[in-house]
Amino acid sequence: MGYLIFTFLLVIGGCCVPTAHAQTSSTSGARLSATVGGSFGDGGTTAEVGASAGYRFTPWVGVEFDLAYIPNLTFDRRDIVTIQGLDHIPPPLVASVFPGGLPGIVFPSIFPPINFHETGRILAFTTNFVGEFPTGADRLRVYVLGGGGVANVEHKLAIDIGRPLSIPMGRPTRMATASQTGLALTTGGGVEATIWKGLAVAADVRYLRVFEDVRDVDIARVAARLSYRF
Repeated sequence: MGYLIFTFLLVIGGCCVPTAHAQTSSTSGARLSATVGGSFGDGGTTAEVGASAGYRFTPWVGVEFDLAYIPNLTFDRRDIVTIQGLDHIPPPLVASVFPGGLPGIVFPSIFPPINFHETGRILAFTTNFVGEFPTGADRLRVYVLGGGGVANVEHKLAIDIGRPLSIPMGRPTRMATASQTGLALTTGGGVEATIWKGLAVAADVRYLRVFEDVRDVDIARVAARLSYRF
């Protein structure tokens, strides 16, 4: 996933470099932005929101401080659960009177399977260096960025415990919650169009990798950005 986004950024940059001398930006200054979009990858597909503040030192180089909130992630996997130090939980046990069972005969499980449902959210703060490339259009600019910071990942594990001998009763559920703060790296870019004075809209694509003790989280972020330059 990260390779595809990196290739996309290279193509954009390559297209814009030949026209870099045809257009210049007259100002440097601060920028405030808000984003709304979606995330894809580890944790499934869900919505996200973000906010950022930046400063452009020259017409081509700037810095950005980005805060992203990605809720309602689903980390379910069949053979592994990563929470509170549990790095491997085997698949649910299936009881059988004979090893491998008998052809055409299904034996009821004495101990029904235990189901695990893992959800969570990510709150990430990164500092990014931004490079901007002018295009042939006066109001259109392309930017690329990269940086790092920290991210807090919260895991919520619901353990659905079955009852023996298929007793027709409710299935008790146990809940466990854990969170971890780790290193976050990001890269991305987008296309920005000025619509009125300092007000601009942009299509923003980013790759986010969060490092955890047991397993890392890889997410692609696609969002619409509204910003204002002072």
